[in-house]
Amino acid sequence: MLALICRDDPDNPPDLRPQTRPAHLAYLASLGGAVKLGGALLSDDGAAVLGSLLIIEADNLEAARLVAANDPY
Repeated sequence: MLALICRDDPDNPPDLRPQTRPAHLAYLASLGGAVKLGGALLSDDGAAVLGSLLIIEADNLEAARLVAANDPY
């Protein structure tokens, strides 16, 4: 298993995350059982989403990077 720490680019437009969320969730669902756990990375006060953490089953680091690269978000 590998952890993907996916930090949002602070220069992204504020509406990018909500606009891409449905496609992002559909993509993760398409990976089936490979996604073991996932969730948001929050600011210290919990008011802002700073990124995501995914725990995935992957054969190697390159396979995990491919999962991240193909994510619509």
